[in-house]
Amino acid sequence: MSKTNDGLGTFGKVITWLVVILLVVGVAGIAVYFIAREQGVDFSVGFGDKTYLANTEGGSIWLPPGETNEFTVRSLVGEDVNYDVKVLANPANDFSFEVGDELHSFCDDTDGRNDYTSLFGVVKSADGFTVSVPDVSVEQLVGQQYGGEIALQEALDPELCYFVLNVSAGESEVSLWFNFTGVTVTLDPPSIAF
Repeated sequence: MSKTNDGLGTFGKVITWLVVILLVVGVAGIAVYFIAREQGVDFSVGFGDKTYLANTEGGSIWLPPGETNEFTVRSLVGEDVNYDVKVLANPANDFSFEVGDELHSFCDDTDGRNDYTSLFGVVKSADGFTVSVPDVSVEQLVGQQYGGEIALQEALDPELCYFVLNVSAGESEVSLWFNFTGVTVTLDPPSIAF
């Protein structure tokens, strides 16, 4: 009879510990949720296998040219997010160019030309959006925005992210800097140049 009571006693201890662990995890989860809400983290943007929380540093991503890329937008509580999405010039990588005789700055928004959303074919839905990256250069996109050919003051660095994807909801936002220039591989036997 004592073996049966020992077995039930051990089973009871295991169940008690499981309940205690679940309570601790639940309380910690609720605390993290309220702390995140206090910091303005109320939604996230997902791309590929990564999730970017609102009002955090965001991130840098690569979007393949000539393809449509899918993003998700989710609330921390599972409800729909009333968000806005734009593709803007990245102020961290500003450059100068000429259109005719006029000198312009890539990130100057005095005439509203800092918004490149329409050139990237952004399509918004309730739970996310898509970005269609054109298979053109940064210089060609800026030329399309300004309605003609542009003359750069200096060569652009293909490694830099010249655009930023800005997703905002209320006072919260996610900023994702992106590059879409492809890698060019030239074969010239006996060497390979990247």
